[in-house]
Amino acid sequence: MSVNRSRPISYKLRMSEELHQWLKDNAAKNYRTLATEINMHLEQAMLKQQQEDNNAK
Repeated sequence: MSVNRSRPISYKLRMSEELHQWLKDNAAKNYRTLATEINMHLEQAMLKQQQEDNNAK
């Protein structure tokens, strides 16, 4: 039995200084790294879109 241990994808991301500061501030408030904060927001957006897509069917 094999376990899938895929590595996270590394991706350079450009963003405004304002967005970067907002993410850094939120990451600090939530005791997260910047990368974890970005992933959390992206995952929430993905789930919201999936729910909207399912409701539209």
